[in-house]
Amino acid sequence: MAAHHQRWMYVFPLQFIALSNILQIEANENLQTIFNELSDHMDSIHGNISQVQGITEAITKSKAAVQATLFNHLESDQYENVVLG
Repeated sequence: MAAHHQRWMYVFPLQFIALSNILQIEANENLQTIFNELSDHMDSIHGNISQVQGITEAITKSKAAVQATLFNHLESDQYENVVLG
């Protein structure tokens, strides 16, 4: 198996083997090109996902910190208008 295809093994190991065998990707140059491009896109998506892991938790903590600060510095009616709309 080519090294380029091994990158997909961590994403869809069984699907990759089945797809590779069914389509005989190595024997078809057009499919090889498409498969390589798709593999590159999957690598890119994987990299993008890893960059944003934990961002939801960080946003939640930041929002709570801002709300706590506003609560301590605003009157209750001001706080309601700012935080609750």
